[in-house]
Amino acid sequence: TTNYNTLTGLSAGNFQITKINPTVTLSASPNSVPYNGNPQAANVVAAPGGTPGTVSNVRYTGSPVSPTNAGSYTLTADFTPTDTTNYNALTGLSAGNFQITKINPTVTLSASPNSVPYNGNPQAANVVAAPGGTAGTVSNVLYTGSATTPTNANTYTLTADFTPTDTTNYNTLTGLSAGNFQITKINPTVT
Repeated sequence: TTNYNTLTGLSAGNFQITKINPTVTLSASPNSVPYNGNPQAANVVAAPGGTPGTVSNVRYTGSPVSPTNAGSYTLTADFTPTDTTNYNALTGLSAGNFQITKINPTVTLSASPNSVPYNGNPQAANVVAAPGGTAGTVSNVLYTGSATTPTNANTYTLTADFTPTDTTNYNTLTGLSAGNFQITKINPTVT
């Protein structure tokens, strides 16, 4: 202090307390819903106990549009903390998956005609889906469990498979009841 002055208020650079990423876990509730023909949105929320804030910009496998079709969608979302002074906003956080599940088609099967007279030849039932249900095709008609078209007079329990035209949103159904198919006895030709 004999040769040097005491200095005050000297610059010492900067001291920074940096923002940190918030502690947050996102999830969808519910994470699975059945197909209903309309766009369906996931309710993405932050798990309790983390940094308080708000969830926004939910995306379904990258798209901001709420999905309609059955499928599994990867969820991401943004998170803005309430305390933006000390915490960073986060973008594109994983929120798990959101699934729209396929449903069973609405279909009623029947045979037309459901009764024919015996004629000595194999006779097949014409199994059709009733109008007004889910569009699709009927296949694999079984006569009391057999794929063989019957010849003899009898009553046969009909079952068939149904494949919807829209296999993205509807399940294929197997072994649906289609009622009965009857080959009736006839009078013999006799003199």
